[in-house]
Amino acid sequence: MKIFIISEMTLYSELKELCKKGSIQIEKKLALKMVPTRYDIDELNSMIYSADGLVFQSKSAINYCKNNHMTIKKRIELDNKEKRITNRLQIYCIGKYSAEEVQRLVNFDSKYNTKDFSSEGLMEIIKEINKPGDTFLIIKGKGGRNYIEDELTKNNIYVKSFYVYERTVADFSIGYDNLVTGNNYFLVSSLIALRAIQNKLKNMPEKIKIAIIPTERMAAEVNKNIFDDYMIINNSSTAKQYINEIEKYEKE
Repeated sequence: MKIFIISEMTLYSELKELCKKGSIQIEKKLALKMVPTRYDIDELNSMIYSADGLVFQSKSAINYCKNNHMTIKKRIELDNKEKRITNRLQIYCIGKYSAEEVQRLVNFDSKYNTKDFSSEGLMEIIKEINKPGDTFLIIKGKGGRNYIEDELTKNNIYVKSFYVYERTVADFSIGYDNLVTGNNYFLVSSLIALRAIQNKLKNMPEKIKIAIIPTERMAAEVNKNIFDDYMIINNSSTAKQYINEIEKYEKE
């Protein structure tokens, strides 16, 4: 068998090490690249000082708004200086790796769902804290899901989104010779990446290909004429859990 990493993963180094120990082939073939977009930096800075909630919808969102990091730090310092109990800025992230990035860059412990690294999972956390009339800022990439905006709006929360980067299809290649005779597993975390890799694999029907996706929501987009099967592995899983699930599938 062979594992292909199609979407950027924080766990890649750990996966690579586990594959080396288990004599499993692994190769990174990233389908997407991130590029910065133009957005109103000053407007975002201004709104940070009065916002109740700040949502980073991805790890890339954190890194591509570096021009706003200092303002976020200043708002946090102001909240602490005035010893605010209410009206403090709360930062939310999708997943622990994004939360670790926030801690590293702005020195703040953000909130996230420890069991579900998805927009739905994060909304469960936000709903426990937010109240009608709050103001939320969402920092994301173009083409990102609107689930959080929609749910907050339903709850009478004012929402302003800033698109700080966009995903574009990378100039990557994957050919017949890259795939092995056994099972080929493709780890994909977004719809745009799934569509990109399906376009590359459409002329390789004789190779066995299994898509590994993070949610049932993506399953409907898996092209059964291209992939022989798919697995759902939650993206909150550890590298060891990924390998265990793949090895379990191999034995079935």
